[in-house]
Amino acid sequence: MWRIVWVIIGYFVYRMVKENKRISTWAPRSSRKNVIEMWDSLWSFLDSFSWFNMKKLFWNIGKVALWLLILLIVTSWFKVVSPGERWVKVTLGKVSVNELGEWLHWKIPLIQTIKWISVKVQKLETVSTSASKDLQSVQTDIALNYNLKPGNVVWLYQNIGDEDIIESRIIQPAIQESVKAATAQFTAEQLISKRPEVNTAIFAGLVKKLDELGINVVAVNIVDFKFSQAFDLAIEEKVKAEQEAFTEQNRLEKIKFQAQQKVETAKGEAESVLLKAKAEAEANIIIAESLTDSLVKYKGIEQRDGVLPTVTSDAGLLLQGEF
Repeated sequence: MWRIVWVIIGYFVYRMVKENKRISTWAPRSSRKNVIEMWDSLWSFLDSFSWFNMKKLFWNIGKVALWLLILLIVTSWFKVVSPGERWVKVTLGKVSVNELGEWLHWKIPLIQTIKWISVKVQKLETVSTSASKDLQSVQTDIALNYNLKPGNVVWLYQNIGDEDIIESRIIQPAIQESVKAATAQFTAEQLISKRPEVNTAIFAGLVKKLDELGINVVAVNIVDFKFSQAFDLAIEEKVKAEQEAFTEQNRLEKIKFQAQQKVETAKGEAESVLLKAKAEAEANIIIAESLTDSLVKYKGIEQRDGVLPTVTSDAGLLLQGEF
């Protein structure tokens, strides 16, 4: 086709040059002669292509295009469903009873259409505003992992719609209601301290609402709790007071412990003295019971240094001064 266009353009240019029109205003006579000879050569080259050969070329191009069109139409009859996908076949507005699973399937062009729906696990994150048991406003950031149950895709599409409609009409309202019901069972402080219990309550509520509709709840995660600024300040003050009280309690316990240590030390010393005195008393008793006149005289003789006693009497030695 482009060759025909160039031939037509060349023909008109050739006629203009040959008839000496429009070119005389900008080119000398020698230049006009060279241009005429150039276009005569170009026209001879283009004229060498016969119309028969051009028709044959166009015919071959048309056959290739026709075969490509036929191939495109035939291949459009067949569709391959990938893993994790389900297709719903619609024939002139009527939804097929059975969903199309992973395999090669065919459809009638212009008569049947295919709607693609995923059954893989998907993530939906949303924010829900609710009130706690003590009427504190709380925003809960929830991440829900879910998937459409295989075998229920046709019913969901026919009665609700595609994935976007299912998410906006069914899943989002269920999340909002479940979060509100769960947070109303706990105070604002309990929402933080008993986070696993809150998560379990939300999960149970979503399972109850979505399972019967053919939507499988895989997991629920509480990403974050956000309270009012006044409540956050109150929590900070309370935590600060508790920390200070804990510090004072630790200091008091330390003082008590140190005092107890002193008491125990004094008690131990007293018991040590008592035991020592008791031991000495018992030793004295034993010594007193074991003393005799002969033993006393013997001990006195052992301690003498060879000097006679200064005082003697019939009653025996008078122990006076050093021996």
